[in-house]
Amino acid sequence: MSAAIIGETVLGLLIPVSTIKSVTTNTKAVSAKAKIDKGIRHLTKGMDLTLSGVIDLIELEIDKLLDTETSSLSDEELANFKEIVDKVHPLITGLTGSDFPTETLNLISKMNERINLWLNLERQMRDGLAVPKTIDLQKIDKAVNTGKKDFGASWVEA
Repeated sequence: MSAAIIGETVLGLLIPVSTIKSVTTNTKAVSAKAKIDKGIRHLTKGMDLTLSGVIDLIELEIDKLLDTETSSLSDEELANFKEIVDKVHPLITGLTGSDFPTETLNLISKMNERINLWLNLERQMRDGLAVPKTIDLQKIDKAVNTGKKDFGASWVEA
C-alpha cells in the first residue's frame, strides 16, 4: 500500500469516528441537561412542599396565639427565634429576588410574612400591647401581593 492509500484509509476512518464522538458527546450533553432540569424541577417541588408545610405550621401557631391570647414562647425561645429570623432574613430576601418559578417566590414571600407576623404577635403579647382579635390571612396575602394596606385585622387591647 502506498502512503496516499494508507492516508486516505486512516482519514476515512477518523472522520466517521470523530463524527460519532461528536454525536455521542452531544447526546450525553442533552441527556445531562435533561437530568439536571428534572432534578431542578424535583428540588423546586420539594421546596414548595416544604415552604407550604412551614407556612401551615406558622399559621397554626398564629391561630393558637390569637385563641389563647398569651405568648407561647419562653424568654429564651423568643430570643432564639429573633436571632434566627435576623440570620435568615438576608437569605429570604435573596431568594425572593431569584429566578425561581413565581409559585415558589410567592411561597417564600408568604412564609416570610407569616414569620414576621408570628414574631410581632409574640412581641406584642409579651409587651402588653394591642393585639389582633382576628386576622384574615388571605387579606394579608392580598395586601402583600397588591401593596394595598388593608391587613384584615381587628384589634383589641391585651
